[in-house]
Amino acid sequence: MGMTNVNRTSSTRQLLLGVGMQMAREGGLRGLTVRGLAARAGVNPGGFVYHFGSRDAFLSELIETWYQPLFAQLQWHQEEGEPPLSRLRAMLLQLVGFMVEHRAFVAHLLQDVAAGEPAAIAFVHTMEARHPLLLLQVIREAQAAGVLVRADPLHQMMFIMATLGGPLLLAQMLAGMPALPEAWVRIEAQFALDGAAIEQRLDWALKGLQP
Repeated sequence: MGMTNVNRTSSTRQLLLGVGMQMAREGGLRGLTVRGLAARAGVNPGGFVYHFGSRDAFLSELIETWYQPLFAQLQWHQEEGEPPLSRLRAMLLQLVGFMVEHRAFVAHLLQDVAAGEPAAIAFVHTMEARHPLLLLQVIREAQAAGVLVRADPLHQMMFIMATLGGPLLLAQMLAGMPALPEAWVRIEAQFALDGAAIEQRLDWALKGLQP
């Protein structure tokens, strides 16, 4: 295969993934069809089959393409030489920043799981070996270093993530409820999405877990 054909093949593949991501942000994976994706991308359906084989294979690659940059960054934080509490804080800010940036996709992904979308369910089933595992490892290190109280690491991670992610998910849900007072929705979203407010909630949570 010549270089031009290789570039064209790569370009078509990336085009389909890019358009697929736009469609997933708008309507979730459950609403994405091969025919609709191909039409929006201006690609023949046969080209989709050539690159990905099936809808499930495409959706799995789409999720991984979206998720892997976050996981790589969290691994980098985990492996650097900072004290465990500093690494935990940096990892949590990285994770929540990612959730804020991709909140529409995250909200749809949860709905995809509830709707029984196979690719979304398969991704969630692998989660215990992904970023939660990294966070649990650092929490255990922080406990061993005496900077976090001794308790079930999973329980502590749930507490922290509820503190950080709960307001974000609430803001995403309220944004689709026009009957609610606009000022109230705006203020809730401000606290949920503002970087300084997120850092403050995290520091409150970590302080509460220190001996």
